[in-house]
Amino acid sequence: QGYNYGGDILRMAHNIIKWKETSNRVRFGEEYVAARKELQVYTMSLDDFISDPAGSALRFFDFVFEGATAAEVTHEEKWEVAQMYAEYYRQKMVESGRSGHVTHNNNKRGDPTALKEYLRHDPVYGPPLSKIEKLVEVSLLDTTIGRDKNDGM
Repeated sequence: QGYNYGGDILRMAHNIIKWKETSNRVRFGEEYVAARKELQVYTMSLDDFISDPAGSALRFFDFVFEGATAAEVTHEEKWEVAQMYAEYYRQKMVESGRSGHVTHNNNKRGDPTALKEYLRHDPVYGPPLSKIEKLVEVSLLDTTIGRDKNDGM
């Protein structure tokens, strides 16, 4: 599950399953229903994050601290921490010798379409990858049309 070994695909499938479990727990759990609490999710584009880490961090803080008073956290405090995070991110990129995020221009293994087709038909990797692909498709469809049933996944 390490770098360049498909761990991201497994984590993605795991995260989708855990998201559905958590969503159902919050939606139907007595303590959440009684407290009128709901689950909120913030989604960030990786491309936006890479091009503007400070702005992305600030938007995340605005989401997390929505409804907070200025006495609790000010815009200036959020912006200062966002800028510190952006500088930390940039420094990590410099130290690693990369000009961008690890996902940018990382096509060292050849044609990704050919690799995908090869793996799809491989007797070992094909079946689990097909199941993960189906899980992602169903979850995206559920999200797109505004439903989130526990489809047994």
